[in-house]
Amino acid sequence: MEMIVNNTLFYKGKDAFLNNLLKDSEYYFYNSYKQEKNHKGLAYFLYLLLLNNNYEKISKIYETNREDVKGFGFYPVYWVKYMEGDFNEVYDILDRMLEEEHYFIKIFAIKELLKFGKIKNADDAIKDRLKYFGLSYDFPIEEQRASIILDYISKRYHLALIQSKTILKDNPENNDLYIDYLEICFNAGTEDTIKEALNNPLVLEMAKKDSRIMLMLSGKLYQIGEYEKSKNYLNVLLSLFNTNPILYYNLGNIHLNQQKYIKAIECYEKAIEFAPLFDKAFYNLGICYFQIGEINKAIKNFEKAISISKNPKAIYNISICLIERKDYEDAYHYLNKIPNWYTAKHSPFYLKEKIKEILFDSLIS
Repeated sequence: MEMIVNNTLFYKGKDAFLNNLLKDSEYYFYNSYKQEKNHKGLAYFLYLLLLNNNYEKISKIYETNREDVKGFGFYPVYWVKYMEGDFNEVYDILDRMLEEEHYFIKIFAIKELLKFGKIKNADDAIKDRLKYFGLSYDFPIEEQRASIILDYISKRYHLALIQSKTILKDNPENNDLYIDYLEICFNAGTEDTIKEALNNPLVLEMAKKDSRIMLMLSGKLYQIGEYEKSKNYLNVLLSLFNTNPILYYNLGNIHLNQQKYIKAIECYEKAIEFAPLFDKAFYNLGICYFQIGEINKAIKNFEKAISISKNPKAIYNISICLIERKDYEDAYHYLNKIPNWYTAKHSPFYLKEKIKEILFDSLIS
């Protein structure tokens, strides 16, 4: 005899959510999970915690109920790990999302993996992973968001932006719609579109409630040279996510651009404390130490960056440090390691010729 599953509480939660009664829907979804053993109840309970910026609670629930997180439940968990800077978990969760039959979850995972360079070709990923039959979703807004993301990753940017603005206008209380809108504006919009998004009062107000929006604003403000505004957001974020190496790295970059090298060093060292293989942080530490005349420390950090990623810029900069220290033979040795395609203000070939001249002159003298 087939067991009849009672999902009354879950459907009450859906109804409350659709009517924007979020406290009621939170109650029903949680009890749907506890009483009806419905993993969808857990998924949407976690989602409501995400909308309330309650990352700590999501993290605790996930750690004790990992096996029950499925489908849409991966979405709030993904954002927790992303904001915490735990990218090993981030990539693992995205891979698991790809295996789900939830329409939005699958397409969101493709977008994020494209962003991280884990997927190289959007069209191939869509063809291989996205089967339009058999996919599910629980709320119409999930299907609408999936459609926007599909247009975005398929480079139909204008259409994605129009759809994003329309759905946001109809649902101004939904945090996630601001994230979709900002991502499209910041990565594919015109200068005017970006300026409009950065100064949108609704966006700025929602940023006070949602750390993800704050992070996006901080990143774009940094890109356009609005360092103080970017820094203000980062300081708030670090008060909430104080083990995220990316946040320390970004703050270090602001200090580096403002030539505040000691403060930048402190930030990069914190980033490395939480991500010991953070090659870019080691590289920028090398830059800072060079700028304050600590040549040996600069070399040490460039060497660490090379050991992690074989960065030709770091190899080049070691040679510059060694030239500064008048270790010309060692500098020549490092210049020989630089790939032929690498370009710089003074090419490796030019520097090697200059070193030859110096060594030749020293022999004559």
